Amino acid sequence: MSDRNSGQPDARLLYFDEQPVSCMRAIDAADDIRLPIQTVSHPKALHDACRTFGPTAVLAVLRPGDLLALRVIAVMSVVGPRIPLLVAGDVDISRDRALRTKVKTLGLDVRGSVRLGGSLRDLQLALLCA
Repeated sequence: MSDRNSGQPDARLLYFDEQPVSCMRAIDAADDIRLPIQTVSHPKALHDACRTFGPTAVLAVLRPGDLLALRVIAVMSVVGPRIPLLVAGDVDISRDRALRTKVKTLGLDVRGSVRLGGSLRDLQLALLCA
């Protein structure tokens, strides 16, 4: 788990990606735009991070064909359905009926899905969207 803070007290982003290398890349991108960020790479760590870091939004990178998406959604429903959640990666919640139904049933504030490009700038834009 990594934590970076800057001079922006209003926004605090919690970034989830099961690949730690991607988390390090997100920290670099957030530092460049002076966005306070904490990263986690396991769904179980989301609960503690939400409690201790107090994010204003969560950006979760999810991949298709994995039950991880459902685990992340389940954890988010427990930690705080009022925290806005943006999904990034190859999972499009609007096209996945099971995820869309689960999100709606749990009352989560999912703001949508974004695709991450390969550049640092694309990642920064996704971080800012969250």
